Amino acid sequence: MPAPRHLRCAFRVMATVKARVEPGLGSRLNDEGPQGPVLAAIRLNDGRTYEKLIAKCKGDPSKPMSFDEVAEEKFRKYLPISIGPIPRERAEAIVESVRGIAALRDVGEIGQRLGTLVGTHE
Repeated sequence: MPAPRHLRCAFRVMATVKARVEPGLGSRLNDEGPQGPVLAAIRLNDGRTYEKLIAKCKGDPSKPMSFDEVAEEKFRKYLPISIGPIPRERAEAIVESVRGIAALRDVGEIGQRLGTLVGTHE
């Protein structure tokens, strides 16, 4: 489980993040977050600023992530800092169950599989 100080630091940083639409970039903000080009800017306590223009973020509809990228970058990568960590072997079983979701005859099976896989992990 991650040290509480790491979580406190992450929450402090998240509280300072602001998203706004920059009309000159052609971007827009909706319920799913920023769409279109994004200007990422970081201002340090000493006043220095670092900026990077990202024309199309990975995961944008025009630049979708593969299943393997989602599994790695959105699931496995953050397992060590999740609030209720899942053991690696269970995490891999979840990934494989979700990977096979298209082959299921009844989508309810995924809930049964996940319930069995996640369950209580002492």
